[in-house]
Amino acid sequence: MKTLAALIFASSLTLGSVAAASPASDLLNQGVQFMASNYHGYSAVQPLELGARLQADLETVCAGNLNCSYEMATPFLQRLASGMNDGHTYYLSPSNYQRTLQEFSGVASNMNPSYGFQVGDSNSRNEVLIEDVIADGPAFRGGLRPFDRVVSVGGQPLTPQNAVTSFRALIQTDAPVKLAVVRGDPRTPARATVTMQRRRLEKTNLPFLYRPAGVAASTLVMRFPTFVGSNDIAPRAHALVAQAQRMGAKNIVIDLRGNGGGEETECYGASSAFVGRAVNVNETVSQQVLVGFDGGRFIGNDPQDPVRYEITRPALWQGGVAVLMDQSTASCGELMAYIIQLSGRGQIIGSQTYGVLDTATEFWKLQNGSALAITYVRTINEDGTRVPESVTPDIAASFDPRAIAETGRDAMLEAAIQTLMPAKVALMPRLPALLEPLVGFDERGL
Repeated sequence: MKTLAALIFASSLTLGSVAAASPASDLLNQGVQFMASNYHGYSAVQPLELGARLQADLETVCAGNLNCSYEMATPFLQRLASGMNDGHTYYLSPSNYQRTLQEFSGVASNMNPSYGFQVGDSNSRNEVLIEDVIADGPAFRGGLRPFDRVVSVGGQPLTPQNAVTSFRALIQTDAPVKLAVVRGDPRTPARATVTMQRRRLEKTNLPFLYRPAGVAASTLVMRFPTFVGSNDIAPRAHALVAQAQRMGAKNIVIDLRGNGGGEETECYGASSAFVGRAVNVNETVSQQVLVGFDGGRFIGNDPQDPVRYEITRPALWQGGVAVLMDQSTASCGELMAYIIQLSGRGQIIGSQTYGVLDTATEFWKLQNGSALAITYVRTINEDGTRVPESVTPDIAASFDPRAIAETGRDAMLEAAIQTLMPAKVALMPRLPALLEPLVGFDERGL
């Protein structure tokens, strides 16, 4: 879990008494001190010992040059971070750090005009798979949904053996574009026309709600692509739950596949829409604090994070719940799945998650504008037990977009639905698939 923190700055931190040091040496020393003072993950590596070895290697490279530049220290900072053997600890270049801060602020990092979807592979029928969409983007508003398959653009079929390339070429326009798409069983597909016109997207991180092809009207999918944001994902999740309740839905499948995590307040706040109280303990080298939400009420955040907010219109889902996750579900994505599983609210379907559930990370800005993300929090259950490294599914299933493109069937989603209702009425592949837009909020890639 990453957090948007009050950043910590330091001046001349060194490993020892050095009369004169190069900029590269100063920069590495600063990174080592940050790591030694704040790391609180489960790695057995000692930051000061690792840092001393790296400093010696850097001095060899700089060869006594007191003007040895910051850039010379970059590979050694990368080695410092990777040498901790902790997936939540890593190095960010100045540009990547600024882009990350922008993303955590909830602002799109790329403001070029976009349709708002992710292209997958083509299948043997020269149909192009849409792997994901952006909430309230032009594609979503036009009716495009995850795992739709594009057949043609403006009436022009896609080029055989080169369908993805031809698809990308045909949509390179600022004029409205009309897609012919199919969804569901390729033997009896549901067909739809999607009209969209690309525009700049201010948000690319929001969850969205939709009804999958061939699934009973009582079941909806709530897709969480990320938890990177600030005061927008959790309130949106509560609003979507309220919308599903108004629609008379009975079940929600939470899709966390590919969700790499983000801001802790967002994943705890979103989870509280399904379990009510979503709270853990964060332990640093010096203290323990409660973090999470109880419904819409803010309980706390990790010690370095000033972000706090109440959810002004909290909702609580009391219908059926199932969760989809895969091996790339990480950090806050893992946390939400774990909270649902621990509370007994629903079955978890998929594969073992990435494995950084039990810690949280924070950014420490370095003097050249780069940063170290350092695992400085251990996440503990309220009863004092350790949170596991990863989430083990209740039902094992593989996520295979290529198989979905070929067969029109999402095996993980089908397994989730089977846990929510009798098998004989769960799937209705021959019924028309009406995937009308289900939300009226604004914004979330192509």
